Amino acid sequence: MKIKLTYEFLIAFFLFCAIVSALGFSISPDDQSNELYKKGIEALKARDTLQAEKFFKESIRENADAPSYFELAKIYLNRNTYLSRNFAYEDLRMAVLKEPNNIEYKYLYAKICQDFARFAAFDQYYKILALDSNQVAAWIDLAEMKEKI
Repeated sequence: MKIKLTYEFLIAFFLFCAIVSALGFSISPDDQSNELYKKGIEALKARDTLQAEKFFKESIRENADAPSYFELAKIYLNRNTYLSRNFAYEDLRMAVLKEPNNIEYKYLYAKICQDFARFAAFDQYYKILALDSNQVAAWIDLAEMKEKI
């Protein structure tokens, strides 16, 4: 049996796709990645950072999403070692690259850059203030950095 592609069939197919899209059904793998991120957040709420780290790494591997990079960076920062700080720096850099208008990501990235990448920290604070000039913490940190020069 051979299917004949007619204009009616194509119109019906495109209407079906439009309706599915309008109703919010997703056919993409984003649902799985979002699920991994949610599982990581739940593990953090249960204070199971090792499990949360596993979920965030898997979410990054699957979809490379900025929220997972950000949460993984916060886990690394809490470990407070040189190696974990370097991992946090890289993850925050990736989160900022993925979502350049997210002030929370930029602020934590600027904070970590203050000690060993001062020009990057200045740059991030200026970008934060360009996005929202009412960010008092960014103004204060920028002023403290300039005072040390």
